[in-house]
Amino acid sequence: MEWARQQLDLANQHVTQGMAINDEALWDLWQADFIHTWQDTSILEDAQMKLDKLAMSKEVTLEDYITSFNLCIVELQWAINHPGTVKAFKQGMSVWLLRKIYAQTTYPAENDLIGWQDVARREMSRALLIKQEGGTSYGRGTVRENRM
Repeated sequence: MEWARQQLDLANQHVTQGMAINDEALWDLWQADFIHTWQDTSILEDAQMKLDKLAMSKEVTLEDYITSFNLCIVELQWAINHPGTVKAFKQGMSVWLLRKIYAQTTYPAENDLIGWQDVARREMSRALLIKQEGGTSYGRGTVRENRM
């Protein structure tokens, strides 16, 4: 337990330099060093693998995708408004949804994750409304006929 001996020596140095043995700062230093030394690096690797596999599908709705994506970036400690974060978000989106967003006159900046998530929600709502109101016959007949 070399690490434990080093920590004891380090604590003794701090006390010798005037820090009280019950000083909270001394224990904060120990805790930070403990976490840095013994943290589970597989947590980050697992979160990255989960993010790499995450994608919208018939089973994964937009809301499920957004929720899972946001959890992954928290685990990875990524900045929410970073172009790389937004790029990763777009990678797992359905192609049709991404095309709908890019077809708009304006769309969010490449570093605005919340903006991308909001516009994706609006486009998804619009697509569901079109399907509900217009049916699935792609413009043939009347709305009434398409609903039947």
